[in-house]
Amino acid sequence: LSDYDEAISYLNKFDSDDIMVNTMATGAIGDAYAELGEFDKAISYYEKAANSNVNDFTTPIFLNKAAQLLEDQGKYNKAITLYEKLKNDYSKSQEGRSAEKQIARAKSKI
Repeated sequence: LSDYDEAISYLNKFDSDDIMVNTMATGAIGDAYAELGEFDKAISYYEKAANSNVNDFTTPIFLNKAAQLLEDQGKYNKAITLYEKLKNDYSKSQEGRSAEKQIARAKSKI
């Protein structure tokens, strides 16, 4: 509904016994902050989601979202670090398989 502040408020209050659902909610807060243009907060929530329940499904998704925002902000070295983590630790994920291309692009911007 494009009411990102309300979504953040709701998601901050949300709690579930399912750790995967909690991880997705944390990542959704990052999405809402990204839509509001609050990129540092978005990155923080993406990293929190990636690290709260390390797994082969959600972790690469949120690491990639954080890396893309870092790259968009011109923080190429930090983005490259996350892309390399994707490449090395999550090579079987879609994000991990495309990490080499992301690394090359970010390096070309330095």
